Amino acid sequence: MRHFLSVSFFVALTGCSGSAQTVPIRGAYVFGHEVRSFHPCGGSSVYWVEASQEISDELRARHAALTSVPYRQIYVVVEGMVSDEPRSGFAADYDGVFTIERLIEAGTEVPGDCVPAG
Repeated sequence: MRHFLSVSFFVALTGCSGSAQTVPIRGAYVFGHEVRSFHPCGGSSVYWVEASQEISDELRARHAALTSVPYRQIYVVVEGMVSDEPRSGFAADYDGVFTIERLIEAGTEVPGDCVPAG
C-alpha cells in the first residue's frame, strides 16, 4: 500500500504544476561532482535536483554520512515538486527538475522499485 501511495502522490505532483503544495515522496538520491539526481520509487523518470542552500547542505551531509563513495545512491523521503522551468546545463540531461523543499528521512537501503532501470 505504501508503494501505491507514493506513486499516487507523485502523479498528483506532476499533474499539479504551478501548485505550491508538496507531499512526501520516496526515491533514490545521487550526489557527486556535477550530479544531483532523484528517481522516485515506482517511476521511470530521473530528475535533476534543485534545493535551497540549506537543503542542499543537508542532502550533501546525509549522503556523506551514509556513503563515502560519490555517485552512490541513497534512499530518501522528501517533500518537493516537479518544476516546469526550462532546463539548461546539467539539468538538460534529465527528465525534468525536482525541487526538494524538505528532507524527511535518509538511509542506505534503497528498495528495488527506487532503482532506475538501465
